[in-house]
Amino acid sequence: MRKIKNRSQLHQTKIELRLQELELEQALHKDWKEIKEKFGAGSESRDQSKTHWLVNGLNVAASSLTHKILERAEKTIQKKISHVLDKRAK
Repeated sequence: MRKIKNRSQLHQTKIELRLQELELEQALHKDWKEIKEKFGAGSESRDQSKTHWLVNGLNVAASSLTHKILERAEKTIQKKISHVLDKRAK
């Protein structure tokens, strides 16, 4: 970073930095727009037969979690039923 010697140089540096900021914002906006078009749901170029790896991973995780929850629920229900039947038998 260079040393600023006077107010006019400070003002000029501020203008240069603001221009650089605007250029970077425009580049970021352009890149973001390209990414949205490439991976967006309505994109024509996207192959609909292939799903994104993240979606596949989330589906596997959700399936596994659902299976574990159902197993635990089944065990809990079986315990409660056997407990009720034991009480009735006595």
